[in-house]
Amino acid sequence: KDEMVAQLLDTIERQKQEISQLKQRVNKLETEKKEDAIIISDLEGQIGKLGGRTFMEWTANDVLDWILAIDNGIFKPYESMLTTEILNDNINGKDLATLNVTKIKELGVNKFAQ
Repeated sequence: KDEMVAQLLDTIERQKQEISQLKQRVNKLETEKKEDAIIISDLEGQIGKLGGRTFMEWTANDVLDWILAIDNGIFKPYESMLTTEILNDNINGKDLATLNVTKIKELGVNKFAQ
C-alpha cells in the first residue's frame, strides 16, 4: 500500500512538472502571438497605405517606403542615398520588375546582409 501511495505521489509530482512546463510554453506562445499581431497590424497598415494597388502601380515614394521596410529595415543605413536616387530617378513599381543587383548598387547600396 505504501508503495502504491509513493507511486501515486510520484505521478502527481511529474504531472505538476508537466503542467508547469505547459504553462511556460503557453506563456511563450501568447507572447509570440502578441508579437505576430503587432507585425500583422504594421503590414496591414502598409497595405492600407497602398490602397490595394499592385506593386506595378507604386509611385517612387511607395517603392522607397517598401525598400526601407524590407527585412526590418536592412536598407535603413542607405536611406538618404536611396531617397535621393529613387525620387530623382522617379523609380516606380514598374521599374521593380527589372531591378537587379547592378541597379541596386547604382542606387548606392553596397551591402546586402547585416
